[in-house]
Amino acid sequence: MAAAERGFSLVDYLIACALVTGGFYALATTQLRSHAQLRDAELQTQVALHAESLRESVLAGVAPEAAHALFRQQLQTALGEDTPLRTALCAEEDLAVPPDWQALGCDAGGVLTLKVVWRLAGRQAGALRYGSYQLRVAP
Repeated sequence: MAAAERGFSLVDYLIACALVTGGFYALATTQLRSHAQLRDAELQTQVALHAESLRESVLAGVAPEAAHALFRQQLQTALGEDTPLRTALCAEEDLAVPPDWQALGCDAGGVLTLKVVWRLAGRQAGALRYGSYQLRVAP
């Protein structure tokens, strides 16, 4: 009768603890990943809002160079001084190729276009991650 009343062994307890710990680790990893994606989306939204403001300023008659300088200053403040940022307001024919950190891709032909590249937090496959945005400023 004593053998039928056995409880959990130490091995059973350790396996249960390992499974629970693995579940908490997966939950924490998912939470961290979603937080990073939320931050990336927030940065993209800030860039888009400031870019639209620049576009409206240029369409209202503000000199493009002055609007671009104000845009850059406001965007750097919004993203944070520690976020590396590159911008260009230039003529661009084709928007099919997004700008990257090394080359913003201005071809000096076409319509006035705003190009923005900023560094995202973290790394992907050992390389730095960048976000990019481009917007036709002139119709």
